Amino acid sequence: MPSHLPSIEEIAIITCDCLLATPSTPHWLSSVKSLDLHSAGSLELSLLGSDSPCLMQDAKFYNFKTLLSLPKMLLSSTCLQHLDLTHIDSLAAFPADCLPTSLQSLCIHGCGDLAFLPLETWSKYTSLVKLELGDCCDALTSFPLNGFPVLRRLTIEGCMNLESIFILDNASLAPSTLQSLQVIHGHALRSFPRRMDTLIALESLTLNSLPSCCEVACLPPHLQFMHTESLRITTPLTDSGLQNLIALSDLHIEGDDNVNTLLKEKLLPIFLMSLTISNLSEMKSFKGNELQLISSMKNLKIQACSRLESFAEDTLPSFLKSLVFEHCPELKSLPFRLPSSLETLKFNMCPRLRLFRQYNLPSSLKLLSIRRCPMLKAWYETHRRVHVSKIAHFPVVKIDHEVIPTISGIVVYLILIIQVLHLRRVNHQRLFRLCSLRTPFTILPPFTSTSFPLRYMCVFPLSSCALCHSTSTTNKL
Repeated sequence: MPSHLPSIEEIAIITCDCLLATPSTPHWLSSVKSLDLHSAGSLELSLLGSDSPCLMQDAKFYNFKTLLSLPKMLLSSTCLQHLDLTHIDSLAAFPADCLPTSLQSLCIHGCGDLAFLPLETWSKYTSLVKLELGDCCDALTSFPLNGFPVLRRLTIEGCMNLESIFILDNASLAPSTLQSLQVIHGHALRSFPRRMDTLIALESLTLNSLPSCCEVACLPPHLQFMHTESLRITTPLTDSGLQNLIALSDLHIEGDDNVNTLLKEKLLPIFLMSLTISNLSEMKSFKGNELQLISSMKNLKIQACSRLESFAEDTLPSFLKSLVFEHCPELKSLPFRLPSSLETLKFNMCPRLRLFRQYNLPSSLKLLSIRRCPMLKAWYETHRRVHVSKIAHFPVVKIDHEVIPTISGIVVYLILIIQVLHLRRVNHQRLFRLCSLRTPFTILPPFTSTSFPLRYMCVFPLSSCALCHSTSTTNKL
């Protein structure tokens, strides 16, 4: 290794088995703030054996086979903020005197034999805001959500022996600060907090692949995003839960039981803006007006519905702006009347879907995207030649990742060129370069965007691809 790097702050060593150290190497390690070691050998770890103070803030250890304890230099850091431990099978325990309490983020993945921090030490971590546990800490059987004083983001995935997630009932504890909670693949989980309404700061909740015995009777009052799959929805929740969540704007529901319950019982939140429905294995036809009752809904996504064949008329929300279908192999038809407010329409892996001549796509449409849908692609090619008036107004058309030039896109391009030529006549001074163009594109007079007079403008690249993006953005020069 180098012998003199007095100002180095970041080191990444990835699979360097033959690396040699010089006697002076440990001296400049004290200035390092970020350390990333992948599949490193014993040499790199020995360099971190010093217990002298250091400035380490970010440390990542990946795929170590012989690491029995964390390096002393790491533990002596008084400003360590982020620690990431991944696939370290040999690591069995944290130090007896705990980790640095300056930690803000702790991520542990693939460390099955590692014993998690003792519960009685959790109160010391007054800076820890993010915790990720993935396929690790096999001895962990229970986890209190309000154990860490200021924890905001918690992810627990695949902890094979975790049986209970609960809320400590202790009057001396401050209200929970948890804002995001993800619990995924908890196959041994037997109980979940029944009083989740006490998590008043929680805004995002993901509960996936959990046993049917796990029940949620109430939800946090300020929830904004929720993703649930294979979770039993209990009677108390259906009676008063979802519709009382006035802040819930984004919902992702999976499974026939959950979808049928929420739709047929009209339990969806009334202020919902985005809805994703996925993993329907039984439903063949989408019927009913339940979605139309949610006038605030702008985005609807249907994905991974293996037997879904059709959508009945008058099922889609009236003010919908984005409609996406993904991985629906049996889908054959859509409603003839799509919402007049629709701006984005995407199809991905719907091989049997075709649109007939009677379809009139809304004039509001700004993006049509077709990917791995052979019948839809053929439909578009036919209409492009024969029924130009039905598709000419689309600013952006993408087929299998290729942007197809449209009349609308060409018009925007010509308007841009005219305005550029006009601006080049301005006899002032300043150089502008435009690197990415989006449609619709507006060039404003120079006096509205800068106090410097404009003399010359360089625009590149001037291609149809550069003009065609799904995002509608007004670019100010």
